[in-house]
Amino acid sequence: MSYILDALKKSERDRQRRQDPTMPVWQPEAAPAKSYAKLLWILGAIALVNIICVGVLVVVMMDRDDSSKEQVSSTSVSPAASAATDPSSVSTPAPVQVAEPKTSENIPEGYELISPGTTPTVSERVLPPPSNIMSLVDLPPMILQELPRFQFSSHLYTDNPLLRSIEMNGEKLGEGATSKDGLVVEQIDLRSIVLNHRGYFFRVDIDEYWVDS
Repeated sequence: MSYILDALKKSERDRQRRQDPTMPVWQPEAAPAKSYAKLLWILGAIALVNIICVGVLVVVMMDRDDSSKEQVSSTSVSPAASAATDPSSVSTPAPVQVAEPKTSENIPEGYELISPGTTPTVSERVLPPPSNIMSLVDLPPMILQELPRFQFSSHLYTDNPLLRSIEMNGEKLGEGATSKDGLVVEQIDLRSIVLNHRGYFFRVDIDEYWVDS
């Protein structure tokens, strides 16, 4: 219907223009552009840009995952496992050097070496605190009754515990040695000696039980 009206208006104006040449020429109004077409182009461009960005992001993430997996696989082997698989990397322990026993050539003149079998090292013997070392008279009556008799006839005291000795009942003993009667010589001091009988530690005066040999 609008096309017919436009045609009628055009013919009327042509007729009037022929009658009046000064009348301006009529031109049909341009149809308005469709805004939704432009909007579609804009949306399409945005969607394309988003698709490209997502594709780039996916590629970057895949490369990062591959590199992290390679790093984990290269560091997952522990040094102990690699040493176990490589025999050349296993270090052999150094041989233990055993100290040679002291001989009579190392002993100063006037001293006597106690047998290693009857003289343990100081670290092997543990003495109770002085408050737990009793005197002979403080021992329980049962221990006193079964305690063997003892007397001393030789006594050697030095700063070196390995060189100390006591001759008890004719038997020469060092610190840590056990007599044939079952008495353990725990400590040899300058004036006294600490003995052990069935776990009871007691100190006796050497001069009090001294006899001339």
